[in-house]
Amino acid sequence: MPAIAFFPWLKLEAQLAIGAVRLLPWERGAQPGDTSFATQSDLDAVLAAYADRPNVPRTSAVLLEINDWRTGMDADDALVSELFRVRDLVAFAALSKRTLFRGHFDYTNSDSYQLVVQRYERDRASRFSFRTRRRDGEASYTWGSDSYAFFIPHHVSSRQSVDLDAPLLSVLTGAEIPQRMRDAIVDFNHANTDSPDVQTHVELIRAKTSMEWLFNIGEKYQDLQRKLRELLPPQLEIAGPLRERWQSQYPNATTLVEKWAQEFCIRRGMSAHASNRKSSQRVWSENAHLAFYSVLFPLLVKKVLAEEGKLKLDAYDGLRLQRLEAYLVRDPFEIDNAAAAEERWPWSEVDADMRMRCVGLILTEKFRRGQPDDLASEDD
Repeated sequence: MPAIAFFPWLKLEAQLAIGAVRLLPWERGAQPGDTSFATQSDLDAVLAAYADRPNVPRTSAVLLEINDWRTGMDADDALVSELFRVRDLVAFAALSKRTLFRGHFDYTNSDSYQLVVQRYERDRASRFSFRTRRRDGEASYTWGSDSYAFFIPHHVSSRQSVDLDAPLLSVLTGAEIPQRMRDAIVDFNHANTDSPDVQTHVELIRAKTSMEWLFNIGEKYQDLQRKLRELLPPQLEIAGPLRERWQSQYPNATTLVEKWAQEFCIRRGMSAHASNRKSSQRVWSENAHLAFYSVLFPLLVKKVLAEEGKLKLDAYDGLRLQRLEAYLVRDPFEIDNAAAAEERWPWSEVDADMRMRCVGLILTEKFRRGQPDDLASEDD
């Protein structure tokens, strides 16, 4: 039976091809037009079941194709499984490019990259069935898009556009990646949904599990500290208001990153067991740890791939890996009223400083090579 795979809550201006992955814009009544295997009218009929709110159907979405499979071709269970595997990697590539504390700019979550694979009958695409998981198996339902709508989740922006770390996605979909890294990525995505149905202590558990998958380690914080010590470059010592508190709270750990790892594991243990999760005897809150983790984890994945010769780190990521203390010495959520009014969050200033430093490094290198051109073409 023919099928289409699509991200109902995303937008895309033009077709994007990254390795074996192709993303195509869908626009009601206009794009992509009739193709070799699907008609515009059938695509419109399937997507008619998705809406921003009652009586406001989606007018744009993004189609997913992989390898030799095209929209409208038959899709067996193995192909469907592969589409969802690729979806995990696409979502991770988007989260890897995300910037925190910049309002709506550069922000996304993994639920924005919800994928639907819908089988349909040609010329009768407005009728569809779907299955839901149950503890005792599954349940099937049949609906018509003229009388039913799936509404966009409240925590997903209706204006979300595709923005991916293309080199990372190309490597993840084109190289032999260990299953443990794929499992780590899935757990990372589940810790970054923004769903109100997922509590922060559950996200912490998934976050720590992703580290265990990535590094093939156990639950002890010493194991995580050792792996970070082996993988990360020497850290530049950076001053900040929380440095002394990290030092006094965890005096036996050598670096601030290792001190963070110790508290991160303690927080995870408090989340997984019957402990008082509201304890204030820690440097950072659950939310602060999750914010740093969401910055750190993609960098760790890239560093692992770089160590294996599969990916070349860009200047910005290399700089961030050396300057992780710039994040750790500040509470990302501690901000006074004046700074809040100007949206000057502690980490937004950290990121702006790193981008300026990165531009300076690129400019210095261009002069060293005798290429003092402008930086308009450089991706900072």
